[in-house]
Amino acid sequence: MMIYYWMHEVKAKHVKRFEEIDGWDTIVKYNNYFCFDCRNWLTNQNDELGGFDANGQPTYVEVDKTYYFRQKYHRSRRRRGTWVVGLVE
Repeated sequence: MMIYYWMHEVKAKHVKRFEEIDGWDTIVKYNNYFCFDCRNWLTNQNDELGGFDANGQPTYVEVDKTYYFRQKYHRSRRRRGTWVVGLVE
């Protein structure tokens, strides 16, 4: 359940209540472990983009980022959103 809560960004106070956990340190340790594990997995991937093709010509990679959020009741105040990064070779 801790992975589910972490993936869906459930607040720690709710996790503590749902799972009847006594201390905050348990929740913090799990969240830190999940972040560390994901970071390690991403850095150990051997997928390479770019470089040179068979003819020796450089291969270009386009990178774009955007921030998705929604406005509540069409007001100008922004809510919490998500960064999305895309790469195309």
